[in-house]
Amino acid sequence: MAALTLPAQAQQSEPAPERDYTRGWYIGAQGALSMGEGDFSSFGADKFRAGGNGGVFGGYRFNKVWSLELNARWGQLNMAEQDCCFERGYWLGADYNRYHPALIPADMDGWYYKDLMSRTFVQQYSLQANMNVLGFFNATKDSRWMVELSPAVSAVGASADLLTKAGKNPVRENISQWHLGVGGALQVSYAATKNLNVGVYGDFTHLFGAPLDGMPELHSTNFMIDAGVRVSWNFGSKKKAKKSSAAVVAPVVAAAAVVADTVAEESVQEQKPIEEKEVVVVERPVVESAVAEEKPAEEETIVEEEHPVTEAVEEKSAFPVIYFSFNSIWIEPSERAKVKEIADMMKTDKSIRVRVTGWGDNVGTEQQNKRVSLQRAEAVKRVLGQWLIPAERVETVGAGIKHDAQSREEARSAAIIEITE
Repeated sequence: MAALTLPAQAQQSEPAPERDYTRGWYIGAQGALSMGEGDFSSFGADKFRAGGNGGVFGGYRFNKVWSLELNARWGQLNMAEQDCCFERGYWLGADYNRYHPALIPADMDGWYYKDLMSRTFVQQYSLQANMNVLGFFNATKDSRWMVELSPAVSAVGASADLLTKAGKNPVRENISQWHLGVGGALQVSYAATKNLNVGVYGDFTHLFGAPLDGMPELHSTNFMIDAGVRVSWNFGSKKKAKKSSAAVVAPVVAAAAVVADTVAEESVQEQKPIEEKEVVVVERPVVESAVAEEKPAEEETIVEEEHPVTEAVEEKSAFPVIYFSFNSIWIEPSERAKVKEIADMMKTDKSIRVRVTGWGDNVGTEQQNKRVSLQRAEAVKRVLGQWLIPAERVETVGAGIKHDAQSREEARSAAIIEITE
């Protein structure tokens, strides 16, 4: 029988590699309501004029806190005169200079600022670093939520058309220029799955250079504001196998030894004299009689010693078992519901203290499984903390390999029992 376990052991030593979604490449798309201000503003004297943009982005996440991202977006800004320009009655001459009403040339065509608007097409290419502030705290670093602060530097191209408000007649077209932009964003996102993130963001970009609206410079303000939504797909990265070559060879060597012992044992059994079997048959009634007399006592002793222990464990194990994927400490949504159930029970009875025991499967060394099993127990404790269960009411233990499990899936778990002492 031992020899038949060789293929299974060899196969178990080479599981399919899983992915780590706390690091790796990601891509996404975004769309936003956009506003701007130069000499003209989206917050005009007569009304608010919204613009819009859309774009794509991609980046690499290094850990639960930091990621680096490239961002490209294209859109349009709509702006008109501000309150100050309206009140002062500024006039734009055909020579593209600004005039005060008292100094308007009599022989020059032009337009009052209040009759004009700017429609500016914008392309923006940014490099930004994202810092997830929730990743700095033990209670929130495994949360599905991320709150990111994202400083950025940008190259911004603007092409402005000046139009009349009334008929949208062109006054001047394709006033193009490039700007250096600096700013940042605040992003809040949620991991709907391991791969899919959805979120909202707002960002601000200050522009250096001439006004992006194409008007003669009057104000020192020159900026853009976006508020929108974004969706990203996280590819993750392959988890590196931590098994050494010795760990892979060891099961094969051990199995070979079992095969050798089995062959030797069968050889010895074939060489046993027939008379030894006859002696056993002759003495068997005596042995069975002795056993028959002693067996009830032995069975009673076993039942009395083990059965109460089993019942005690069952009384303490009133909580569901949390299961994990291979080589993972991530708590799946279905398993998080179990943790929520445990948290509700502990909130109802504030005297309950629990011990979380993490387990691992038989893949890898005992030391590796000790570490992973403790991390699984700590992950359950952190999620309980997110449901406002104080840390002092939760103990954690990393028990290593669960040898009595029926399968590897059953072994990768965290068991919770109430501490009654």
